[in-house]
Amino acid sequence: MNKEQLIDEMVAAVMEDFDFDRVHRVMMNLEWKWDIDGSMIAPSIYRLMKNAERLLREAAQHYGEQECFSLGSGGFMAHLSGDELTLEFILTSTTSDARDFIMK
Repeated sequence: MNKEQLIDEMVAAVMEDFDFDRVHRVMMNLEWKWDIDGSMIAPSIYRLMKNAERLLREAAQHYGEQECFSLGSGGFMAHLSGDELTLEFILTSTTSDARDFIMK
């Protein structure tokens, strides 16, 4: 299996298992909108899927070249970590950096 075939299989597996209906319901309940062609519009399930697939494919392109790669848009985050490709829908997140607390 070549790299493109592997990417196709990995992306298809994630897309098949991801609950886009659930994400869409959450977005509708929160009145979450995307800027689509200059207008703020609630994305359709189809548009959610196309955005997620684009992110997954872009992350997966780094397979075999980088150990980790992440990118996101519209609440989605695609991660490539070693041999694993992951899609997340992130509602909230926070980070703490040890360098903020270590005295220099």
